[in-house]
Amino acid sequence: MKRNRLELIDQQLESLNDLSQAVNYNQWIFDLIKPYLGARVLDVGCGTGNFIRYLNGRHVLGLDVHPTYLKIARYKFRHDRKVRFAQVDLNKSFSRFKAFQPDTIICINVLEHVKDDEHLIRECLSILPLHGKLIFFTPAIPWIFGEMDRTYGHFRRYTKADLAEKMMRNGMALDRCEYMNISGIFGWWLNGLVLKRKRIPRSQMLFYDKIFNYVVTFEKFLPKLIGLSIFTVGHRAKTGKVHSE
Repeated sequence: MKRNRLELIDQQLESLNDLSQAVNYNQWIFDLIKPYLGARVLDVGCGTGNFIRYLNGRHVLGLDVHPTYLKIARYKFRHDRKVRFAQVDLNKSFSRFKAFQPDTIICINVLEHVKDDEHLIRECLSILPLHGKLIFFTPAIPWIFGEMDRTYGHFRRYTKADLAEKMMRNGMALDRCEYMNISGIFGWWLNGLVLKRKRIPRSQMLFYDKIFNYVVTFEKFLPKLIGLSIFTVGHRAKTGKVHSE
């Protein structure tokens, strides 16, 4: 069991390294969240710090469960005094991070890794000020859940309706909740369900990244009825109280 877990972490690390080279895709995600970012960002599930490089100039606290990822991330940002890291159990309380005083919390492809995702939503909201932003980027479409999802440690993929309901049920007022990346659906379905691949081939990922800007420009003219991912932005609701457990 321990060996299987270590193999899984190794495969996830290789995927994180591959994804770090998908510069157009990562820039696209940053452009989506940039209008909602404040000055103090809590990056939940920061991995090896791939996304933190886009948060230049902000105070950042990166959280992750894996000490190996954090070791890599700390080395990357060893000269940036505004960036710190901490190991965290995503199934436990976030109260100790309230002292960081985040005005923005981002969870980029993280919520699907947590067994009790509603607990994580509540914990994030509980340490935000009333108008602070909580931002999620999550995988969508449950019916394409396949071998790659299992390799990456996913518990689920979401529908927009299901995700929105979970957010609001746990004290989050939604500012935005949209499907994104229609074109990515076919590749995920083909690799994960049909070909039973454990990871997206690196060459395929980098090729897709080269044409990604053209793809998303075209998709701007299409209705957002479905997509490979869901982009959600919200804040703590004014009425009611967030209960963390």
